Amino acid sequence: MPLVVLCGLPGSGKSRRAEELRAALSAEEAEGGGGERRVFVVAEAEGSGSRAALRAEAERLLSRRDVVIVDAGNELKSFRYELYCLSKHAGTPHCLVWCPGGAASPARPPLEPPDPGHRWDWPLFAAPDDPARPLPLPEIRAALLQRRPPPPNRSTRAQPLQPAAFLHRLDRLTHDVVAALVAAQRDGGAQPGQVVPLAVEGLGREAPGLLLSRPVSLPELSRLRRQFLSYAKMHPGEGEEDLPRLGSMFLQYLSSNLHLETLPVLLAAEHGGGRIWCKAAGRSWSGAAEGDRLDSSSQELPSLGWWEKMAHLYRFLLIPTRLTLKASTVLYRLGVSSIACLAAAFYTSWVLCLVLRKGPRAVFCKKRRDAPPNCLTDTSCGEHRYLTLRNSGLRLHYVVAGREEAQLMLFLHGFPQNWFAWRHQLREFRQAFKVVAVDLRGYGFSDAPAGSEHYQRDRLLEDIQAIIEALGTNEKNAFTKCILVGHDWGATIAWEFVANYPNMVEKLIILNGVQYHVFSEYLVQHPRQMLQSNYMFLFQLPRLPEFLWSCADFHILKNTMVSKYRGIQNPARYLTEEEMDAYLYGLSELGGLSPPMNYYRNKYSWVPAKRKDILVATLLIWGEKDAYLEKALLPFAQQFVRKSIQVRCIPEAGHWVSEDQPEKVNQLIWDFLREREGE
Repeated sequence: MPLVVLCGLPGSGKSRRAEELRAALSAEEAEGGGGERRVFVVAEAEGSGSRAALRAEAERLLSRRDVVIVDAGNELKSFRYELYCLSKHAGTPHCLVWCPGGAASPARPPLEPPDPGHRWDWPLFAAPDDPARPLPLPEIRAALLQRRPPPPNRSTRAQPLQPAAFLHRLDRLTHDVVAALVAAQRDGGAQPGQVVPLAVEGLGREAPGLLLSRPVSLPELSRLRRQFLSYAKMHPGEGEEDLPRLGSMFLQYLSSNLHLETLPVLLAAEHGGGRIWCKAAGRSWSGAAEGDRLDSSSQELPSLGWWEKMAHLYRFLLIPTRLTLKASTVLYRLGVSSIACLAAAFYTSWVLCLVLRKGPRAVFCKKRRDAPPNCLTDTSCGEHRYLTLRNSGLRLHYVVAGREEAQLMLFLHGFPQNWFAWRHQLREFRQAFKVVAVDLRGYGFSDAPAGSEHYQRDRLLEDIQAIIEALGTNEKNAFTKCILVGHDWGATIAWEFVANYPNMVEKLIILNGVQYHVFSEYLVQHPRQMLQSNYMFLFQLPRLPEFLWSCADFHILKNTMVSKYRGIQNPARYLTEEEMDAYLYGLSELGGLSPPMNYYRNKYSWVPAKRKDILVATLLIWGEKDAYLEKALLPFAQQFVRKSIQVRCIPEAGHWVSEDQPEKVNQLIWDFLREREGE
């Protein structure tokens, strides 16, 4: 589907040029006798959703053969970029026709002129100012149908390489060096504290020696040799004159990579100058001046006995520390495993009681959910879109509402929810922000990679970084930072993200959640919190938690959200059956429970080596009837916030505070956000 985008102001003749282009392309097809390619002109009526309708219509008409001409709604670079992405996704060419002239209209957005330096505005063709003059049809046809490649740039231009003959000689030289080192070790000539002589042709008359403080295997030397050759290949020099210099550089490269793990390290020894560098001591000896001259006949070095003794002492002193750390780790994991077994026994007995009360058929048969409930795909909260992450390639689902040029307000849900948990906030804040509620990886309509390693701390933080970079900054958006909102697991991710990327977040809003290191330290010291978090220990076991929590059509999971003690406390906000199905739909699929539980199975990846403070203004909203997190966690969470922090408690709300008391939560957020405006 060749795609043609016409850009210009109202009255610039876009519609006339679109019809001219359609007629010309249709006539060429008729004269050629093809008749297979059709030409469509997409020009929807104006309205609040005209650009969305244009995009949907263009996407519907995508095909390999047909030409689609879009001649409306192209004033904004962001919309032209969306059309460009559609053409790239379909694997078809794309071009832009600029129609000068016309006059701005108050009913239309301001024009952002095309720039051929942007990939979504290239190739760019300008329509003649004179309406009587035709379009550059041969160039447009060549760009659309012949797919001429773009001009080369720095990233696509071939880099000069070393000549093949020179690379062959360098390969031979490095091969001989590696062979000499291996032979010296095999014959017993490479003892610690002695220099290995390297009489290799190509290194010069005064062949340098190399000190190996430990045995080095052939695979390790071969790997370093391949790395060095790759570097030399991409950095052409002076040909044959560079060969001895590159040979010396190869020896230095070997030295710097083979001695990183030892304490007394000698990097190189030059026979001619009699000078030896000691990296560990930071000293140098001049042989003639201090009597430590390197004798080329004996190949011996100054005594290293003192440094060897220090190295042995250093390793010996570390033994008690290492043993203590190993023992504490083993004891901690044994404790976690023991509690996990107790939790498994408790939940298993719960399921057995359900079997006795309801019967095996009711417990082990699940309700079929072939289609998502209407509320989960409803567009009243915003438009449903997908985002492919740059680094991982995962496809995440999100709901967006509000103006594209507004500041990004990103919502992160917790377990076992999805974007639907933020429906009240999406409707409330879209009037002032670009609100985005995302399905985290493994939840809802987002991709769910198999394997618990895909849900480690660093992977989740990379997801949030990619989301903010993709949705929070564009040509129309002058804001460089977002408002980050998180609840439960989303709150844990938000705390950690702000600690590591404070320059990407302007304000942080947390609902019933604390930093993971705060929670883990509090957990081991307070048995009551350990009892409330018993399900976290259960999730450390493989497969059994998925089975237990899916019994009786997810009876245990439903109980967490609708029971009188643990669920939503506000009778006016009790979840309906359809709203509960909005959360159960994705979890009821085959293997749907494993990805959310894998968040808990990677708890060891959340223990930071160094705790980082929170450097942005923070609002912490807490439902005091939370059955999963104790209110006593609040002071510990506050002590790591170095900027202003406001703590607002809602006595009548439970853990699911955003759905329990949405009006109060929204008002607290408004008050917090308006502080920057002095209101």
